Amino acid sequence: MLGLGATTQHADLSWNPSFLSKTIHWYRKAHVTLDAEEDVTRWLDSSAASNTITQDGSASLSPILGTDGAVVFDVSSVLMNFGTEINLGEYDIYVRMKFDETTTISNEDLFEKDGNNFLRIVSPTAVRYKIGGSRHDVTIAEIVEGTAFTISASRASNGDMEVYIDGSLGVWDSGEGNEDIATTFDFSILGKPSAISHWYEIVICNAPLTAPEKALMDRYLSNVVKLA
Repeated sequence: MLGLGATTQHADLSWNPSFLSKTIHWYRKAHVTLDAEEDVTRWLDSSAASNTITQDGSASLSPILGTDGAVVFDVSSVLMNFGTEINLGEYDIYVRMKFDETTTISNEDLFEKDGNNFLRIVSPTAVRYKIGGSRHDVTIAEIVEGTAFTISASRASNGDMEVYIDGSLGVWDSGEGNEDIATTFDFSILGKPSAISHWYEIVICNAPLTAPEKALMDRYLSNVVKLA
């Protein structure tokens, strides 16, 4: 574990998200700052935007750094705040993470502003969005507790939305899965889990990735967990 004010990060692979002009925020594995109690107080943004995610170090609110480099949200009160609220029309958001094998996935908030704007894993096979109060539900490939996975969520210029788990496309409920980009997806909070969650990397892009770009991103993120 790191001491007061210490920062660590993993080595770059031959390709990483900085190669994409669409990448507007990139939170790297273990690229964090700890306080004297070894709580995570900052998750540094490796993009030019430098929109660091922060917490005040209160033990009841702050995540910890796992031995594998993950930022671990271990109780339901734990959350972190984006320095500047993120507002997205078109986008592609990628998260490499896992839920602890000792817990059960149930209404796990990933990103949130309020009750009208959030991205939530409802169960091992379901995700729920709210964008500007409009609800969208999608059935996903099953997430297994204790196993790392990549979730990605995107919206195109025509409003069409997609959610993938490890490259497998989810299926929207009838009549859902489209929201005009004039209604932005807004969030300022990371976390507030019901189950213990381990976060390895987050990449936020300002447009959907192409198929070749998705393949590069998925390969990069699948390798992240293997790094020391």
